[in-house]
Amino acid sequence: MDASAIDAAATVLIALRESTTPIDRLPDEMRPPDLAAGYAVQAAVRQRRGPYAGWKIGCTTAVMQRYLGISHPCAGGIRVEDVHLHHLRLDPSRHRRLGVECEIAVRLGASLTGVVSAATAAAAIASVHPAIEVVEDRYIDWPTLDLPTMVADDFFHRAVVLGPALDAGSLADLPGRLCHTGHPDATGAGRDILGDPLAALVWLAGHTPLQAGALVLLGSLVKTQWLVPGDEVLAEVGGASVQVSVAAP
Repeated sequence: MDASAIDAAATVLIALRESTTPIDRLPDEMRPPDLAAGYAVQAAVRQRRGPYAGWKIGCTTAVMQRYLGISHPCAGGIRVEDVHLHHLRLDPSRHRRLGVECEIAVRLGASLTGVVSAATAAAAIASVHPAIEVVEDRYIDWPTLDLPTMVADDFFHRAVVLGPALDAGSLADLPGRLCHTGHPDATGAGRDILGDPLAALVWLAGHTPLQAGALVLLGSLVKTQWLVPGDEVLAEVGGASVQVSVAAP
């Protein structure tokens, strides 16, 4: 995939973030053919849309790997302006199909790069937070979308709602719960993330350099839940919570 095709794909994906009209898929001439090309397009989008606060890691739990049909972690970026504290109210007229995921988030106090141990990753964590990732389905039929395009488009990312710092011990022992209007509570635990959330952070450090101060979402503890106007959502991790609401019509 040459530089002009990468730039053209980035232009389409940037415009898609600002549109309320879904697309089927990227045109053939600019569709990334493999994961490396998908990450190259993602990097081109990031360069033009910055600054960025950190990273999300997708497909780190069995429930999400089954849902998406993907057997390995994938990374996407988080812009500074898309990070919200404690509560986010969404206007459905400005978005397409919105969803939420219950996440464990960490803020790094030291940089991580290359091959690192779980102990080194743990020592780099400055704080642990409950979080909701808001995702947006920007496609006509997302289950038919190719994986490199998902990667290029940051795996449907739209926003993060970040809660207070937790007095956390083992990340693997953290319980998570998502309460969503009209739905049974969905639950999970930190150990659902690759057996230990630190494994996700180790993977990400091997994928890309991580700077001190970066925010990292380690993966959803529950299956994505899709929203409709009037919905209220609360996510709890380790006893602290964050909220998302969708304005009624």
